[in-house]
Amino acid sequence: MIFNQDPRKVMVPSILYKIKNRADIRENFVSGNSDIGKLRLDSIDLYRQMVLGVRLDGSKKSEWVEAELKQQYLEQAGLFVTAEKFGDTHMSGAISRMTEIDKYTSDIIRKFCMYTTTIPTPRNIVSQEIEIMCAWFNMAKEDGIDYTDDEIVSLGDHLHQLFGSDFYESSDFWVKVRKAYENWHKKYYANMPAQHKPKHIKVAKNWNTGGTFLWHQLSNTWTGGPIPALNSTTTFIPARKDLY
Repeated sequence: MIFNQDPRKVMVPSILYKIKNRADIRENFVSGNSDIGKLRLDSIDLYRQMVLGVRLDGSKKSEWVEAELKQQYLEQAGLFVTAEKFGDTHMSGAISRMTEIDKYTSDIIRKFCMYTTTIPTPRNIVSQEIEIMCAWFNMAKEDGIDYTDDEIVSLGDHLHQLFGSDFYESSDFWVKVRKAYENWHKKYYANMPAQHKPKHIKVAKNWNTGGTFLWHQLSNTWTGGPIPALNSTTTFIPARKDLY
């Protein structure tokens, strides 16, 4: 007896599979209970389900509520998350990198969305841009700095004045970063024996390199808000003459 129920009156739900032999049964069992037969949802699919879970189903799960709040901020700024499989990553407001959306709190995402409102010409958001700017706002928060909306707008306006807020891989910003990095690299390894010097100069277009350059740049030219302590792990220090 289970839960004091009469086995003769208990109805057991069953799933019917169209099979031809016992091997089909075993294959279905293995496929349905392992990664072999399960197609994992992409990050963007999980995010969308959490947003819908709150909006349509009234879910109160904290992680889902946080995702829906991020979605509100994105929508208010004319932004949307997408992926290559949807074929719209080129559209204005498109964000095809989910790393920061998943990683950071809704407060950081709100600050990033506020920053994007300072971009005068609507466009898609490139990966390096959301990576660097979200990392900047998070770095500030970890240093006890909670930027006001006015300070965020001031920051965005300043970046537009410097290099058009353009973080595309072929942009002047990365040309400037590479030049500064090459000059630093040459000086940094000047007295090192040739056999120990790096054979190639690798300039990664990410937060560690680009964010470090940006920190030194803003430390010299931006007066619209406080500058947080730098948390990058690179030894790269651009010379003042190589900044804007």
